[in-house]
Amino acid sequence: MTKHRRGQSMVEIMFAVAAMVMLVTATAGMTTMTERAVSEMTLEMQAVSIAEEGIQASISISDRAWSALTIGAHGLAISGTAPIMWIYSGTSDSANGFTRVVTISSVDTDTVKVDVVVTWHPAPNRTASIQEQVLLTDWAFI
Repeated sequence: MTKHRRGQSMVEIMFAVAAMVMLVTATAGMTTMTERAVSEMTLEMQAVSIAEEGIQASISISDRAWSALTIGAHGLAISGTAPIMWIYSGTSDSANGFTRVVTISSVDTDTVKVDVVVTWHPAPNRTASIQEQVLLTDWAFI
């Protein structure tokens, strides 16, 4: 009878060890997934901020000179001369792993659509993007 109890205790220990291994593995997997999700949310929040900056820069450019809102794809830069201001430069701009394209399209004679797309790579071989839009009107024209 004593031998039977030893065998039973050994089986109980093996089940306990297996349960602990599964618990540790599940916890490690959940931790990794949570860290990845937080990292991706942080990148997305940065992308939204960059897109909003593109919208605000285009509003600033339109307030300064409506004619500077040229139809097409643009990047943004800050002029190097005083007064410092936003200008369109190239067809896109990139910084810290993010690429922004500001596209201006005509809606009618006094309204344009500003479409800002920001892309980035949250993981190798994977691309993410967000898009923001705004309509701007030349109130001086109306």
